[in-house]
Amino acid sequence: MNKLNQTNTTSRHSTSTKNSSSLASGQKMASTFSKPKTHPRENRRIGEPHLALANPSKATQELPKQAPALGNQITLTEFLKQQSLASNEIDQQRPTPPSSTQKAILQAKNLHKSYFKNKLEVSVLRGVDFAIETGEFVSIIGSSGSGKSTLLHLLGTLDEPDQGKIYFRSRRIDDLPSKKRDSIRSNDFGMIFQFYHLLPELTTLENVLTPAMISNSVFQYYRQKKKLVARAKELLELVGLSHRLKHKPRELSGGEMQRAAIARALISKPTLLLADEPTGNLDQKTGTEILSLLQHLNQEEKLTICMVTHDQQIAKETSRIVQLAEGKVQYEHYQ
Repeated sequence: MNKLNQTNTTSRHSTSTKNSSSLASGQKMASTFSKPKTHPRENRRIGEPHLALANPSKATQELPKQAPALGNQITLTEFLKQQSLASNEIDQQRPTPPSSTQKAILQAKNLHKSYFKNKLEVSVLRGVDFAIETGEFVSIIGSSGSGKSTLLHLLGTLDEPDQGKIYFRSRRIDDLPSKKRDSIRSNDFGMIFQFYHLLPELTTLENVLTPAMISNSVFQYYRQKKKLVARAKELLELVGLSHRLKHKPRELSGGEMQRAAIARALISKPTLLLADEPTGNLDQKTGTEILSLLQHLNQEEKLTICMVTHDQQIAKETSRIVQLAEGKVQYEHYQ
């Protein structure tokens, strides 16, 4: 009997020990799983709100540890304000394309133009987006056949695009009736060309007056002839031809004929001058003189100019270069 009781006592003691061991093991496991984890990159527990959301004042106190260069007294609001101002300053220093501003005096959107040689269609412009800002001197460059002159003729309403739109002072002009487009060219656009296009039977002074003769009736022209002649003489003096008033084109040099063409383009006081290879037929020295004249008109007379040229050195003297390639704008570079 004593042996049996001893055996039972030993058995109960063993069972109690096992239960205690199991209970301790379970508590240890529970404490392991219930122990909160921390985020590997932040000293906070997963599930807890961020420091800035849970306690803004505490976040402000710890901010100098993250950005010591800002000083120990800076607040979170001041820090965010400084960051915003720095971002705005960077944006202001970055040049903004005129096509995305409201200052664009002339804008082209998705221009397409093709020509036909017999039955062969030649695509010249393939979706050109381009804009000229008021007061700019823009040069369009590109290899032969890239569409430079075609683009200029479309901008000047000398031709119509197959697809796309052209805006002048925020008004669409490519779809206007012919007479209204003629009026824009007479009053708002001045145009000069590589081959001058002076009338051989007229004197230099008379050639400069031709746009005024065309845009006015006979009665209107003679009524204001005195004023128009005075302006023509003033322009010829500006371009250095005051001593050539009565000379005909055959008596002028290439540079003088181009100067006369520039004076003719300015007679109607245009807001935009479109120049197609104005130095193309001139020697380097004369070309540089014509460029200097155009720069003077841009800087002193505040005339907006868009010039097509194949000469890289001439283009570098303008405020912006637009490169055409394969009928599209390849890049734009601000000087």
